[in-house]
Amino acid sequence: MDYFIGHSHALRLIREVRRTKGLRLVPCDVTEVAAWPAGRRFTWRKFVVPSVDSLSHFDSQLRPCLLAPDASTRFKARGVDSPVLAGRFPRGSFLRLECESIAAGLSANAYYVMSPGLCLVSAAEFLMRRVGATGDCKDSLIRLIALVMELCGSFVRDPRSPHSGKTVFWKGTFSSTAELGEQLSGICDANGIKLARRAVALSRDGSASPMETLHYAMFCLPPQLGGLGIPAAELNGIAQMGESSDGISHLREMKPDVSWPERCVAIEHLGSEGHCGKDALMLDARRIQDYQVAGWQVFPATFDDVRTQASFNAFARHVVFSLDPHGARGWWDRMQDLLADPGFRMRQARTLAQLLPPVAADE
Repeated sequence: MDYFIGHSHALRLIREVRRTKGLRLVPCDVTEVAAWPAGRRFTWRKFVVPSVDSLSHFDSQLRPCLLAPDASTRFKARGVDSPVLAGRFPRGSFLRLECESIAAGLSANAYYVMSPGLCLVSAAEFLMRRVGATGDCKDSLIRLIALVMELCGSFVRDPRSPHSGKTVFWKGTFSSTAELGEQLSGICDANGIKLARRAVALSRDGSASPMETLHYAMFCLPPQLGGLGIPAAELNGIAQMGESSDGISHLREMKPDVSWPERCVAIEHLGSEGHCGKDALMLDARRIQDYQVAGWQVFPATFDDVRTQASFNAFARHVVFSLDPHGARGWWDRMQDLLADPGFRMRQARTLAQLLPPVAADE
């Protein structure tokens, strides 16, 4: 049987696959949802993938979302959502679930999952319904940007509790903003498509944690979304250090968490993930020394630096002052005026509240 998994359930499955060894989602040529055969009844026993304990979130209490091409072929079973997803979609709109522990030919079921692009459009449509026709979509846009940067980054949130659950790191990127943009370019009239495209346009590849996503958003998003409007930073990009002026040896290449290479300014997040113990502290100290020897200004950042709006703005002033193009007074004055503007501060506080991860997830 062919099962087409959609909407929030597809996003949960994408997160589960990224966190689980032996599971993968591979591109396929499927471009439309297949109809459920007449006379066939849905059963949980056949739906759950054999021998895959990690897919335990496929249970009746979570109401899986199984797509149908029209109203007459919806799944009629208790505990199952079965929305209609009609029409043909661009290639790459669905991914096929594969499991290494299931020998080829032993499973009669095929599982197709909405691509990250379709998941993003689905999330945008859901968020737009919540705010209504006349509501403010800025909060929705911030949430979509965070989702895009997770899909295009190397961290994965908890499938069941994305905000409060445990985040895992160093999982490799699953998609990119270019791939998402290509997927969205073939979708013309879906609800939420414009909001989804704007989220992709405002996002950046390479985030390795929710904290890096937060720093990027708070510094680089436009002021109407709560950011400082600073030119886009690089996330975990390779920065060439060059030769030091005094001949002291140092690393030639670095991968700063958040950086503006043209200004030789970087932010390095110091949290528990990868920064515990004596060896990790020595490595962090050596990295900061290498930055300084190479003429870079590096700002170590902890959770306390973003815990409140006041603490973030105190930290941000140091970074902004270092990014001043030529010591121009106008740049600094504009930033000071922005940080003092009541309307901006209200928007900034809302953005910070949405992006701030729990301490346990990322500190």
